[in-house]
Amino acid sequence: MVLQSTGAISFNNIQTEFGGANPIGINEYYLNGTYTTGTGATGIPTSGTISVNNFYGKSKVVGAVVPAAVATSFVGTYANAYMGGVTNYEAITGCSGSNTSRTGVSTFNNIGTLTYLRSNVIYHANLILQARVGDQINIYVNIISKTVSPHIVRIYRNFGTGYVNIYSSGYVTGNGGTYGTSYTIPVGTVAGNYGICCTNEYSTSGQVYRSVNYYSLHIF
Repeated sequence: MVLQSTGAISFNNIQTEFGGANPIGINEYYLNGTYTTGTGATGIPTSGTISVNNFYGKSKVVGAVVPAAVATSFVGTYANAYMGGVTNYEAITGCSGSNTSRTGVSTFNNIGTLTYLRSNVIYHANLILQARVGDQINIYVNIISKTVSPHIVRIYRNFGTGYVNIYSSGYVTGNGGTYGTSYTIPVGTVAGNYGICCTNEYSTSGQVYRSVNYYSLHIF
C-alpha cells in the first residue's frame, strides 16, 4: 500500500503503513530508521525537522536492499593503541560482529585465528559489519591468557569523528574469556564506511601492554 499523495495524513496512517506501536512518535520514522527503509521511503528526512507531510506517496518496503559491503575508507586510530609490549602472556584471539536486527548483511568472526606473540595492532578492514540506523549489533572480543594479571577489554566505534568507547569490562582476572556488548546504531547516523576498535590491556611487572584489533563498520 502507498500513502495518499494529497489530503490529511494521520499518525495512524503512518503507523499502519510502516509499523510500530503506540504511543506513536514521529521521530521513530526518520528515513533508514527501524521502520522506514528502502526505496519506497526515499525523501523522508534522516534527522531534524520531520512532519506528516513528508510521508505523501511513501510506502513500506519489506527488507531494505543490502548493498555490497564496503571496507572503511578512513584511517582512524584509537589514541593509545600503539602502547606496545609483549603479547606472549595475553592476547586477543579475534572478535565477532553480528546484526540481530536484520539478515542478509555482512558480519565478521575471526575469533580463534590469532594467538600469543601476535602483533600489538592488527587491521582487518576486509572484515565488515553492516547495519542501518536503529539496528542492534553485537560485538564480542575473545582473549587468551597465561597470567592472572588484571586486564580490561574495551570496544570503540568510530563514525568518522574519532573513537568513542561503547563497552568496558572493568578490571577482570582469569585465563581469558569472551567479552562484549550490544549496541544500537543511533538515529541520525549518516550512512558511511566507519570503524570498530577492540582492545585488551593488562599490567604485569609494572608495565602495561595492549593488543588491538580494527574492523570495518558499514552503515548503509
